[in-house]
Amino acid sequence: MLGTRFELDEEKILREGEYDLETIYAKIEELAIKRAGLSKVSKNHYEFRGTKNAQAHLGILVFNCLRKCEWFTRNVKTWYWLDDRYGKDYAEDIIEKSKINNKGVWA
Repeated sequence: MLGTRFELDEEKILREGEYDLETIYAKIEELAIKRAGLSKVSKNHYEFRGTKNAQAHLGILVFNCLRKCEWFTRNVKTWYWLDDRYGKDYAEDIIEKSKINNKGVWA
């Protein structure tokens, strides 16, 4: 299983009022399901249910979509790349890796 799990700073989003929380979640779901072919497991948790090109599907959402969206990166508190090949609880910190490699828009 490959997937991603994140937590948005909902209080910040509501307090600042720059973005609409419902619109953000709807856009994330659209990108994950329609563009990347992932399945929604729960709020803020998406997985790829196949085996063929699984990394590419997850990469589309993470690297080609969300990491390029300022409305996401400026409001995400935690964000992980999940890969059960390395153990049930394996989670790589996407924010940390992106900042190290100077990729994405960060607050």
